Amino acid sequence: METTPLKKILVATDFTELAENAVKTASFICQRQNATLILLHVIEDVVLYSQPEIDHLTLNYLPQLKDSTKKKLKQIGNSLRKKYHIKVSEIATSGDIPAETCRIAQDRNADLIIIGTHGTSGFRRFFIGSTTYKVIKYSKIPVMTVPGEGDWISFTKILFPIRLVPKALEKYSYIRPIIQRNNSTLYILGLATDGPIDNMYNIFGLGDQLEERLRQDQVKFEVFFDQCNDYAERILAKAEKTRADLIVITATLDVNLTNFFIGPFTQQIINHAKVPVLCIRPN
Repeated sequence: METTPLKKILVATDFTELAENAVKTASFICQRQNATLILLHVIEDVVLYSQPEIDHLTLNYLPQLKDSTKKKLKQIGNSLRKKYHIKVSEIATSGDIPAETCRIAQDRNADLIIIGTHGTSGFRRFFIGSTTYKVIKYSKIPVMTVPGEGDWISFTKILFPIRLVPKALEKYSYIRPIIQRNNSTLYILGLATDGPIDNMYNIFGLGDQLEERLRQDQVKFEVFFDQCNDYAERILAKAEKTRADLIVITATLDVNLTNFFIGPFTQQIINHAKVPVLCIRPN
């Protein structure tokens, strides 16, 4: 099980207070991982054009918007370099925000995308913002969602649910650098449905595999097992009880529909989690 290093971290910002928290969290992670921060702002297509009443002309504001955006990003970048002593690159582009975020992340070989849980188009209390939802849906690399409230400067208590899904343990390779740099305690939560006892025995087997690796890596951990039919509810409850500051999940997609959507398990956790959530899609 190889470790996935964090060398480049992309954080998307729309210059709101919610996005500021995501930028701060990304900066702290870059500082600890000695990683480069890619600071991205995407100018949405719908704000680029307007139609004035006179002469029925279409005015293109893109050059002015890009220029002002680059200046703003540069100011933020300079502030982050000075405060966190990290490498920062700024990118201003235009188009569909989720698509451009995923494209830039892939083009720049980013290892992680960090984004605010709710954007300006989201319903803060009940749903993932549409931008965040689509980034998780289409991203080929892990995505960390960061709530707008709270200071997430380190991750010392990480909740790691394991289920009977493909490559259930591969998530560990992604969080190992975070564990090492933060001296984290890993809370393993083995989950099986209320059904045949064989399901629970299989979860015990996965837990044993992970425990062996954790001992080799000298990682502090605690193990819990549970049988239930509402995984998301149980994970959120365990996060509260352990005071976890990061939840790591596999972002499953429902592929039975023509238009794939993030499974309800993933949606419910991100919607209601009070801490950052790291979503990893199985390869």
